[in-house]
Amino acid sequence: METITQKIDILQSINFQHLINTLYVGIDPHKYIHHILITNRAMDKLGEFKVHNNQTDINELIKEINKIKEEHNFNNVVIGIEGYHGNGDFITRNLLKEFNSIYEVPVALTSNYRKSSIYREKTDSIDAKGVINALVTNLPKLSVITSKSNDRIAIMLRDLTMNRNRFVSSRIGFKNAIHNLMQHIDPEYVKTVKNFNSKKTRKTTKEFCDNILISDTDLEIKNRAKLVITNIERVNDFEEQINAIEKEIKNILINSRYQKIIDSFKGVNYITMAELISWIYDINRFPTPEKFCKYCGIAPVACSSGKSNKLINSKAGVKSLRTTFRTIAIVRVRRSPEDEQYFKKQLSKGKTKKQSLKLVMRKNALVLYALLTKNQAYISPVLA
Repeated sequence: METITQKIDILQSINFQHLINTLYVGIDPHKYIHHILITNRAMDKLGEFKVHNNQTDINELIKEINKIKEEHNFNNVVIGIEGYHGNGDFITRNLLKEFNSIYEVPVALTSNYRKSSIYREKTDSIDAKGVINALVTNLPKLSVITSKSNDRIAIMLRDLTMNRNRFVSSRIGFKNAIHNLMQHIDPEYVKTVKNFNSKKTRKTTKEFCDNILISDTDLEIKNRAKLVITNIERVNDFEEQINAIEKEIKNILINSRYQKIIDSFKGVNYITMAELISWIYDINRFPTPEKFCKYCGIAPVACSSGKSNKLINSKAGVKSLRTTFRTIAIVRVRRSPEDEQYFKKQLSKGKTKKQSLKLVMRKNALVLYALLTKNQAYISPVLA
């Protein structure tokens, strides 16, 4: 009869053999041309080439991967890609037609690999090698993308939120330009309006500048007034676009399975939920809450030196998700008695406001992971 130790040795041997017989593919994606590196577990190069971001080249890549797999008698293929949400989207979707899964490698891991190099060079080849290094050393911790996780709703929301964020960023830029120009035209006027967020304020400002064009003789002032009017029109256009996108986002989510969370969990509205889904895709690709928190960039990591032994927040996750969870936390500390109490409790323990808010972010991430996994509404606990 086998002992427990013998069974463990057998399992470890099988697992090691499984890893040895694995072909690794690292992809450094770009807008037009991707850099591909293919190695074994020891990271010995078996193939390296450029692939254009089109269907023909990607089909050839699939053939090449399978060819190398057969030539070297590999049983498994593990593919990793850095940042598939942007330039890597098209190649990822097409590779998933042939391969069951692809691993998403955070930019921070490839960056750390570059920094560990003696020369600290930044090349496509080194980035692709950094992707493979992450596959070899961190595979259980990486998020996996499957054909199922490319959910139709998630893809639509990602496109909508990305466009909305561009419009929001542009609107902020033009509002700042209006403020700067008005500061030169009439500093006292700027003091009275403070900002140009409301349509009413912008309408009043446009009328103010129209009068300058009629009555003022200073050419420099008149030129600035023209620019203000142009920028106000652009801000109004951006707001129309933003409102149209937000309406579309609401129409997608209003009758979806996410509606119950939006209705029950304060701090999560249609826009924040869309931001979450556009990056998470399928919650089931995160087998544990801890893995989900790491992906969101709000999981603590050990940081010790000498007698100092503490936990710090990892920044290896998705920055956009970390920002969204920060927004949710701020809203819930103000509007949710539960999170307000939790925030104050952390402050009473000697934590700073920043540290306490990060703990609220993590708490909310764990709650939302549970709600998304179980597909249920949030029930607020009864506070003591």
